[in-house]
Amino acid sequence: MKADTVKLIFTYFIALAILAGTFYALILSPFVVADDVKLWLTGAAGSALTFVFSEQVSARTARQQAAATEASVNTQPIPSTPE
Repeated sequence: MKADTVKLIFTYFIALAILAGTFYALILSPFVVADDVKLWLTGAAGSALTFVFSEQVSARTARQQAAATEASVNTQPIPSTPE
């Protein structure tokens, strides 16, 4: 198993844990949590998910950029035009 696959699985596990905790607080126990805490909890869950997935997206983008650069280096050179 590659390190990227482990990171992806870990990312989805973190996201699932955040969503499960938020779901429990907002849906399963709606009368226990105050309204301002619900608002804060929703914002914190959204921020946490944005942070987790932005790290994964930036890592994937860097890998794709490196692969594209490597592929372009291995191509045939463009012949120069006569002057």
